[in-house]
Amino acid sequence: MFQADDPAWQPKSPNRGQTSGQTVVTIDFPTPAKSFPIRFGIPIGQVPSASKVAVFDEQGRPVRADVFALVNFTSAPQHWVLIATVIDAPQGGNRKLTIRWGPHVKRSPPAKAITVTADEDGLRVSGPKVRFTVSAKSLLTQLGLAGGEPEFAPRGIRVGIKHDGTVHSQGSGTITKLYDGPLYKRFRVDTTVLTDRFKHQLDIETWADSPYVKFSSRLINESNTPLKLSDLTCFSIVGIDRDHDISISGPNGTGVRSEERRVGKEGRSRGAPYH
Repeated sequence: MFQADDPAWQPKSPNRGQTSGQTVVTIDFPTPAKSFPIRFGIPIGQVPSASKVAVFDEQGRPVRADVFALVNFTSAPQHWVLIATVIDAPQGGNRKLTIRWGPHVKRSPPAKAITVTADEDGLRVSGPKVRFTVSAKSLLTQLGLAGGEPEFAPRGIRVGIKHDGTVHSQGSGTITKLYDGPLYKRFRVDTTVLTDRFKHQLDIETWADSPYVKFSSRLINESNTPLKLSDLTCFSIVGIDRDHDISISGPNGTGVRSEERRVGKEGRSRGAPYH
């Protein structure tokens, strides 16, 4: 009988593609924007590690980016990577990025990076553009531009479920770092609502070179309790003014919406609830 640590059980990947090469990626933008964050996955050749992948703009200049291996095994070669970077979106056009990989490729270390420190409130995330706190109790709090006062979600986010006439709020949860690069980080806060089989997930993404922060919410029903979208009574930012309100409400789900709100004068913070 095989054991879990037996070499026969270890994942393997056949060799595909070349040991070096390049791919041009075209990114279409519906609207112009400065310092717009993007991320995408791309298949590549036989790369020994994600450090041997680099990004270049239309003029051949290096573009600051984080690159992560997207495979379920740790041994080389890597055939698929996630690339996270920040570029300017032109007026009514697109941008072309060249992805190069191979043993000769070098990616320069970042001059500025995102730092994360832990305290009793959660994880304090500070970057060159924005800062905020990821909290297991209040999810996302104290979002604002770097060096400025918090302007968004000063007391956090709340999620509520109405069941049998009673509104249940989310409990305290756990925080996971899904991606932890110097330029791009993605956090997930897992909490439960109503029962331990009804879960809420909030993903928070930040890029060092962008004032944009993206957060997305999902509900996962692993219980035997039938719940409809109309049971979701609230997804709200607590303690803010009307200009920053994000909520999901209404007895029949017609109030579900996604909002974009400005953080200071440099950028926007995006909330994208979905189910």
